[in-house]
Amino acid sequence: MNIKKMEVANFTCKSVIGEAELLDVFEDYVFPAMKYQEVKGSRNSETLSYKFIDLEFHKIDKELILSGRLVKNLNIKRQQILEGEELVQSYDTMESSPSSFFVLILSNHKLLWVREVPRAPLLKDFKYAVSKMLTHQRSDLIYEYILKEKQNLFSSNLKKEDIERKAYGEYPDLDINVTPLGNKIAIKEKLAKFKNIYYVKLKALKRNNELASDFSALSRTMSQAQELSGAKDATAELKIDKKNSLNKEYITNLVQASADGNYEYLVKGKDDAGIDLKESNETVSLVTEINYKEDKSENINTMYRKFMTLTPMYHSLPRQSTDLYNKLKEIEKNINK
Repeated sequence: MNIKKMEVANFTCKSVIGEAELLDVFEDYVFPAMKYQEVKGSRNSETLSYKFIDLEFHKIDKELILSGRLVKNLNIKRQQILEGEELVQSYDTMESSPSSFFVLILSNHKLLWVREVPRAPLLKDFKYAVSKMLTHQRSDLIYEYILKEKQNLFSSNLKKEDIERKAYGEYPDLDINVTPLGNKIAIKEKLAKFKNIYYVKLKALKRNNELASDFSALSRTMSQAQELSGAKDATAELKIDKKNSLNKEYITNLVQASADGNYEYLVKGKDDAGIDLKESNETVSLVTEINYKEDKSENINTMYRKFMTLTPMYHSLPRQSTDLYNKLKEIEKNINK
């Protein structure tokens, strides 16, 4: 039996200026970027690149799903090897292409992630790759739009600067976030180990407004404050002298309410022995095990079913708005042409 860990994250895609969200730009902007782009990266002097392959749409329980693999192509360099008891200089490179498999549920923006082999891409690599691909895609689309419209200058009243302004509005700059969902049970268990909690930081991220607003009151309040004030982000800090403690029960409930994938959070404190403790999104994220098989379709179904069994225990799923439902129907119609 091949047991793999499945991570669950919230995928947020919003325009930096304006109201465009994932499904507004998915067909013309996001999906083509993922399908055709390859981007370079670097790590510890290694050269690498990211590419999506096996991108496919599926329908499970009336949900429209995108699945695929993110491949990390890299050249692994070596400088020495051990021969018996002696280190010997040996320079060589080896190509490697580890991959992670993902399922993206378009209606609620939940990203299900399985690392298939050692050194496979992480969730943060998904964010990096998509962000870079969208930057390249945006540049190409704007260039093509301006070139096409300039050819019509003589038959229109638009000026050159008007065309450029329209192009940038047509293809907005997008802000991408991939935030692990918190495990509410794990949060309670880990914070119970704290004798005292002296510091809490919550950072509200841009959330998916196209979903109906059954988010926590905290999420709504901080997100609205961020958007209405025009702030880049909304951060709240609660702290007290290290010898004392904030109310542990309240802090536990607060962090659990912040575990919906719309926040980054950090908790600091000490245990009974006075040893420093720290918990964050990374340490109490929602991770589960699945039986991973060779058959791709079976894995997609397994990942989706597993997520749906986890949801009642850890989170409530936001409802689809009418507008979102119509967008999904349009996307489904177009991909089936």
